[in-house]
Amino acid sequence: GFIDPNWQPHADFKNDTQGIWLHNFIWAGINPGGMIASYWYENSHIYSQKPDGTYSFDFRDRYRAYYNFIQDIPSGYSIE
Repeated sequence: GFIDPNWQPHADFKNDTQGIWLHNFIWAGINPGGMIASYWYENSHIYSQKPDGTYSFDFRDRYRAYYNFIQDIPSGYSIE
């Protein structure tokens, strides 16, 4: 999972300096039915801001490519 038994970010996240895990997590939503998952650890997995305001890492831009791809695709579903 995303956290270790002590409720801390799993060590694999710290080793992924390119945000590949987030890219895969985001794009997994394209499969039939999509992947729906709540995500609670944005400040330790997706971006990390230092006390001086700079970022140790910031992967939030990974969402833009997905948004640009998916924004004009009709869902094919209607809620009635």
